[in-house]
Amino acid sequence: MTVEPDEIATLRKTGDTYELRFVRDFPHERQRVWAAITDPHETVRWWAESRVDLRVGGEFRVRWLNCDDGEPREWLGGEIVQLRPPQHTDPGLIEFTNEAHGLLRFELEPTPVGTRLVFVARSTPPEEKYLAMSLAGWHVHLEHLAAVLDGTVDAIDWPDWNREHLPRWQVLHEYYLSSTSPA
Repeated sequence: MTVEPDEIATLRKTGDTYELRFVRDFPHERQRVWAAITDPHETVRWWAESRVDLRVGGEFRVRWLNCDDGEPREWLGGEIVQLRPPQHTDPGLIEFTNEAHGLLRFELEPTPVGTRLVFVARSTPPEEKYLAMSLAGWHVHLEHLAAVLDGTVDAIDWPDWNREHLPRWQVLHEYYLSSTSPA
């Protein structure tokens, strides 16, 4: 298993805050990518269960399903702080807080063949060791998003996540541990 150079996240530190940034291009229209990010019926297919009140000030709660013991984690609270659904004049943006991962931002941009997603997570982790874990986790989840959007999988098989996807996470974790330092 390799880590492709164009898929590598960037990491920047400002004060005590770290910013993880991923850029992904998808051959899908913005509305399709937007739905995958904001619709609870879609988020569970690639990322987590979610409860979403799609308005500024509305909740955006998630519960990860890729857990060591096979049991879902607790619901993590969050609130939408910016929301601009994709329209003719606006490419699309949702930004919300998350109890575990700080501020999460999904920004969409049109490309000639589909949609560019710029994903940013800003947080102050309790220890730097969590950075490589988060980088590997988001990297894998964005790979899951691509697979769901492309139709190569209907949904991630969460009960088998450790067997099917943990080895990939471990490769990415080792990569980010050894090669990523904050700019």
